[in-house]
Amino acid sequence: SLLKQIAEIKEEIKKIPLESRSTVNESSQVMSPEKLLEFNEKFPFASPALTRSSSPTRGRFVIAEKPIKKGDILFVEKPYAFVPLDHETSDSICGNCCAELSDLIYPCRECTKMLYCSKKCWKDSWEKYHKWECAGYNMEIWRQIGIAHLAIKVLLVSVTTDDILRFREVQNLVTNIDKQQDEDLIVHSI
Repeated sequence: SLLKQIAEIKEEIKKIPLESRSTVNESSQVMSPEKLLEFNEKFPFASPALTRSSSPTRGRFVIAEKPIKKGDILFVEKPYAFVPLDHETSDSICGNCCAELSDLIYPCRECTKMLYCSKKCWKDSWEKYHKWECAGYNMEIWRQIGIAHLAIKVLLVSVTTDDILRFREVQNLVTNIDKQQDEDLIVHSI
C-alpha cells in the first residue's frame, strides 16, 4: 500500500546522516527564496547550477550546468496554489503558506479542517479562496476527488488574484498538450 511505501521511505531517510541532509526550513519559519538560493539571473527561483532551454520536439527543459549533490536545493518558489493530499497529516502545515505549524494555531471557524500559522494567513486564506472551498471540506468532497481539488483551488485563487504577472506565469506553464495521448487528456480534464 501507499502508506507502507511512505513509511519505508521515512525509515530510509532516517538512515541518512544528519549532516548530509538538506533542510529547507530548520526553524519552522517560511524563508524567502533569496535566503535559500543564490540568485540565478537567467532562471529565477532556481539554483545557479541550472539553466533552462527549449526545443520544438522536447518543449521546455532544465539542464544541469554544474555538478549537483544529493540533497542540494534546486528550486524554491512560493506555490500559486496547493492542496493537502495526505489528509491524515495535513494538520502539520499552514493551509495558506505551507509553513510548519507550531503550538499556536488558528483553525478555520467554519470547517475546522484547515489550520493556519497566523491570523494573517487565516484572513488571507478566507478572503482569497477558503470561503468557497470551506463547504467542500465540511462535506468531505476534497478527500473524494483528490488531485482535482488542486484544479479547483487554482481557479479560486485565479479569480481573486490581483497579481497579473504571477497569473500569466502560471498560465504559461502548460506546454506540449498536443503531444499527450487522448486517454491522458480525458483523465486530466475530469
